[in-house]
Amino acid sequence: MDRLKAFLAAVALSVLTAVGIHFYGLSHITFDPHEMGVWTDDAKFLSREGILKNQDDGTMLVFGSSEFETAQDSPYHICRQFQEDTFTPMLIGRGHCQCLQHAVTLASIGNELANRRVVLIVSPQWFQRKSVLKRSYAVRFSESHFVGLLQNDRIPKNLKMKILDRTETLLDGVDNPMLERVELYNRMLLEKKPKGADRLYYGIYKAFNQEKDRLRVVEKAKLCGISQEPEGSCSEGEYDWKTLYGEADRAAREHSDNPFYMNQEFYEENQRKIKKQADKDQGRRFRKKAKEYSDLKLFLEVCSAMEIEPLVIIAPYDGYWMDYTGFPKSVRDKTYRKIKKTAEANGAQVVDLSGEEYEPYFFEDNSHFSGKGWVKFNEAIYRFYKEGRS
Repeated sequence: MDRLKAFLAAVALSVLTAVGIHFYGLSHITFDPHEMGVWTDDAKFLSREGILKNQDDGTMLVFGSSEFETAQDSPYHICRQFQEDTFTPMLIGRGHCQCLQHAVTLASIGNELANRRVVLIVSPQWFQRKSVLKRSYAVRFSESHFVGLLQNDRIPKNLKMKILDRTETLLDGVDNPMLERVELYNRMLLEKKPKGADRLYYGIYKAFNQEKDRLRVVEKAKLCGISQEPEGSCSEGEYDWKTLYGEADRAAREHSDNPFYMNQEFYEENQRKIKKQADKDQGRRFRKKAKEYSDLKLFLEVCSAMEIEPLVIIAPYDGYWMDYTGFPKSVRDKTYRKIKKTAEANGAQVVDLSGEEYEPYFFEDNSHFSGKGWVKFNEAIYRFYKEGRS
């Protein structure tokens, strides 16, 4: 009898704990939209609820990669430029996040967006031989977003199948347990042919992932000092982009004295690595049939299916650095043209910044924008937010 009582008490305690965690997460998932929007952490990116619960009327999704994590201390970085504006950029992405992951995320949350426009910052480095790294895709794969994609009735089945096939290829041999769950989600939600205990396992995985993602967002955001409530008021901004560009140029000049016009601190800390990096980079070559082009098309097909207006911003290579590494400008130009052609053929508005390759002080390091570079991107993003398709 005592053992039975102890067992029942343990069960009751477990249930109460689970319920408490559930309601704690639900009551703390909402943060200041501005701070949450520019917070660059996997906890936010991987959580469907973490993104959707932290929009306001001025939110617009901006998809990208490692550029979000560089030069954040600059007042011209996107995470600082619009702090007091009613425009709220929701940044999604960090290093190794590329078109396919962004396609899955957008297909998951697109029905509930406050704004029907999205921006995708495309790095030409994505369109090389290895394209998407399998390990990187697996590490930043979100089961919650993938389930959201499969549950979205606005996404045609053939498009879901293309994303599914690509996902299975990238997970195979890298994260087989995840691959098995993806196959389970396929049987349950796409093929609708569950077998055995599929329904039970699906319910368990779905509930577990929702609770895990929600709690992870709450705890990581609090740890990073993200405010729960908005601080201060916002107003619609007016920007003199030419003046801002000049200010950013002067600020960058004060921190650069090297042949690549990059940040001096980065250059001095990495001089020994630069030659090795150059030797390594000489093997990089444009690949006309790189998988990333088809992944870009998938992202834009998701936009079309959901009647979302996309802006693709083509980021430039660092021309000085690429010349040093022996990566020919003629080959780089082919990459830009192929990206632009793919984007326009699939309904996107394009801002091509490839002409900034040789703009001094445009880059913080050998690939990421400085504050000066960010002014150009911010201008394009803000104009699109205000005006849409030109």
